[in-house]
Amino acid sequence: MTEQINYNGKQYPVRLSYKVLKHVPNSVDQENNEYFETMLYHGLKAGCEFEKVVMPFKMVDMEDILDECFFEFKEMLTVFMAKVKGEYKVQEPQQFENAAQVIDPKKKRLKPQ
Repeated sequence: MTEQINYNGKQYPVRLSYKVLKHVPNSVDQENNEYFETMLYHGLKAGCEFEKVVMPFKMVDMEDILDECFFEFKEMLTVFMAKVKGEYKVQEPQQFENAAQVIDPKKKRLKPQ
């Protein structure tokens, strides 16, 4: 499964996975530019491989791409790393009591049953 980033008005597939993590040296600090650029490059490469499309970028392009979609990519990366660390919790859909009750449009509140 891939996610998409928007760059120059187009969408490109990104796939964050174990394969991508292998390309980031343990010595790289997770909050420096090299980390984000490396993760994006290999995430784009993996996404393009998965979607069977040609990877249109080189590593030197990552700075420009991140300049446009940094927060979008960082959010993807944050969720991915939380999953890796076992800290990601899927939110359950909320259950509402009396969900079958109908709202009275005149009073804008639940009708008594």
